[in-house]
Amino acid sequence: MPESTEYLYWKMLYTPKSVEAAKKAEGEEYDGVFLSCFLNPGLYEAREIVNIPVVGAGETSMLLASTFGHNLAVIVPTSKMIPVAQDNARMYGVDAKVVSWRSLNISVEEILADEKKTTERIVREGKEAVTKDGAEVIVLGCGALPYRNIQKMIGAPVVQPAVVGFKATELMVDLYLTIGLTHSKVLTYSPPPEYSKVS
Repeated sequence: MPESTEYLYWKMLYTPKSVEAAKKAEGEEYDGVFLSCFLNPGLYEAREIVNIPVVGAGETSMLLASTFGHNLAVIVPTSKMIPVAQDNARMYGVDAKVVSWRSLNISVEEILADEKKTTERIVREGKEAVTKDGAEVIVLGCGALPYRNIQKMIGAPVVQPAVVGFKATELMVDLYLTIGLTHSKVLTYSPPPEYSKVS
């Protein structure tokens, strides 16, 4: 398997893996599932076939970022990822809040290999997003992007999807266990016939 979803083909390969992981987690009586990829491969498909909360890093980070400020800027590893992320933002209903999409022009492999170089590029793009684009909040468009001290260096809130998404998963699991709140099975996430017993 590839190490990232920066290509559409690679993203497609991760979708069945995410769905199977969610199915297995529920079968083993886990209380929730967190998909740490910003592009959310398999998120919606997994919600169809399980009852436990399935939380996606991209969806959650974008929705929460919109509560921290009105104008958002999203920084992704490569420009190729922007169209998919834009489509996702429209689906989340936050696209009108995104004032800029910025690319680091480095692969996920390079990100993992050189944190110092990645941090420098994030800070540069983040500062420009604030000063030139009017962004109030920076969303890091990849769960592998470093975040420590970056918020202080940019001077604006920085939402790291893996961190924020994991904390959101804890909240969703708590709501599920205490009051039974989870994703709706009415329309979008209604299960296929072979999983109707799950609903």
